[in-house]
Amino acid sequence: MMYHCSYRDDKVVRFFERNKKTFGSAAFDQGSSIALSNGKTLWVTQDSWDGSELTTTKNLFYSSWFFMYGNSMFLQPSITDWTPDNAPNITRLKSAQSRPKQICDIQPNQSFAWPSNGVEIDGKVYLSCGEGSGLSQTKQTIYEISPSAQGSLVWNSIRHVAPGLSNYVTVNYSTGMVKADDGYVYVYGSRGVGYGSHIQIFVARFSQTDPLDNWTFWDGTTWAVKPPTTDAEYSKAMLFEGLGASAAVSYVNGKYVLITLDQGFWATTDRYVRGSISDSPTSAFAESKKIYAIREYIYGAKARYYSPNIHPQFTNGLDELLFTYSLNYSAEDNFDITVNANGEKIVNGVRVLKGAYIDPYFYRVKGVRVPYSVLGIPATEPGTNVVETKLDAKEVIVISPNPAKDVLNIRSKTFLDGASYQVYNVMGSLLKRRTAYRKQSEY
Repeated sequence: MMYHCSYRDDKVVRFFERNKKTFGSAAFDQGSSIALSNGKTLWVTQDSWDGSELTTTKNLFYSSWFFMYGNSMFLQPSITDWTPDNAPNITRLKSAQSRPKQICDIQPNQSFAWPSNGVEIDGKVYLSCGEGSGLSQTKQTIYEISPSAQGSLVWNSIRHVAPGLSNYVTVNYSTGMVKADDGYVYVYGSRGVGYGSHIQIFVARFSQTDPLDNWTFWDGTTWAVKPPTTDAEYSKAMLFEGLGASAAVSYVNGKYVLITLDQGFWATTDRYVRGSISDSPTSAFAESKKIYAIREYIYGAKARYYSPNIHPQFTNGLDELLFTYSLNYSAEDNFDITVNANGEKIVNGVRVLKGAYIDPYFYRVKGVRVPYSVLGIPATEPGTNVVETKLDAKEVIVISPNPAKDVLNIRSKTFLDGASYQVYNVMGSLLKRRTAYRKQSEY
């Protein structure tokens, strides 16, 4: 059978398995990336556990502990080096919380500073940062960061209020930044509607020669000095409205690309990634279409997911776009996520409850490749935008005994991470429906 489809990129997934105790960020959400002019990539995280919090033998976290810092950043040496140990954290000077690995300061009487997308201009990185408490954002800021010396892992970090936004947070301008050839940086923002089921997309811009002043906001006709504030202004200014609870925008091979995630913070029926494209910074995005189904489970419960990000710099020669999303344990209320000291949830048929540990796998970024052709992005070279994958189940999967009475063994010669399978009896009745996860080869 032949498929043209998106797939989980295990090399990227393993890159985020940062299990070295002395190294830095070990598990986190967000996972946006900023391509640097020296060929490196700056990865940006939000709430992050540190490697020192990992247990010595099984690389678990203690369930009674908490993440160590509210954000962090680390440097990948090249777009082809996916070795975690080669991507060290940067640190900062003059941290307000005395947390050198936390690059953006949490402000007084607030509980978070969550950086996201950015661009490099003349050796400095400018990135958006949302600030607030709990899950409520109260301010949008811009951080200006740069190495304290050439090649140094110690960086300077300066906070600025986002021009034209002040205390405005209705549209969150952290959905994506595109450094265009026309001398501007386009800053995309999103606004949730319909209790998180739908999302609207907007755009602002600033001059690459003046990133900290004179932002303007697309109002549907021209560039205005203020962002939209009324329903009529939202309706006129938005570039997209459709299904999705979170979004990312980037520029890929001549197209502006939008990716949205269905609501995944809570357990829902539809758990899709959707994609769309447009031809210019202010053009409306086409109606989105499904490009990937998220089948992440934590011990039988639906896993929580959010924070899509697009990474166009990571080309693989196959015209496949890399995007990522974050996991954050369970999307189901009051579900026990703990395990024993060996990382086991079920021991001798009994589920571990109120265990002393949790598995970092469920608080790490996951990577997916989607063919350009699926999204409608032009091929890099004619004829290269179709990827064919041939799978012969008889060669890959072994089922025994078949038929079975009490126990059925399913073995795979390759990891089927995210694949779903169903078991039927001889009468055609469905007995089980499951999803393969992690690095299992037996189910």
